Amino acid sequence: MNKIKTLHYLVIGILFSAMSIVGIKNGFLFGWVSFMFFSIGSSFFLIKLFYPPFKWVNDPTPKSEEFFEKAKSDFEEEYSDYGPFSFADEGFFIQSKDENRFIKWSQIQRLSGFKRDYLTTDCICLLVEYDPDLHFEITEEHAGWYQFLNRLHEAFPSIQKNWDIEITTPAFETNWTILYERDKIFQPK
Repeated sequence: MNKIKTLHYLVIGILFSAMSIVGIKNGFLFGWVSFMFFSIGSSFFLIKLFYPPFKWVNDPTPKSEEFFEKAKSDFEEEYSDYGPFSFADEGFFIQSKDENRFIKWSQIQRLSGFKRDYLTTDCICLLVEYDPDLHFEITEEHAGWYQFLNRLHEAFPSIQKNWDIEITTPAFETNWTILYERDKIFQPK
């Protein structure tokens, strides 16, 4: 928050504090409540005016460097998370409550990408079918999503790199897309 904006809020707080004093003199009970609110708020802006690093009233807008650094570090942490997966050249382990299963890349029969509509947001999903009648699903909301996609692209280089972005449109559609099928390779539409 710059000094002009801080000074602006300080002046407004002092004016409202003064108006609250008039209310107190006229016998309004609410005058005390507003006086306390605006005088305490004004004192924080006064501190901020003379000591800019004061954090209590910092402006956490998306333009601020602190906000950007926090968002970047949160994403890097999420990106590097392996979740329930551990990887080997020939496949991966997936840990569940009951077992730690190893699935070879060569066991994968089909990979299907799709989108779930949650009304206000969408969720990108990947269905991994391996061996007859066995499958699991991973979504962008699961831990390990980014690392799994990285390894998947290494194991299946023919899969389009940005399939997850391509299926986001059109909105409100599932956009079911077969990314890989043993002996067949499909390109998203």
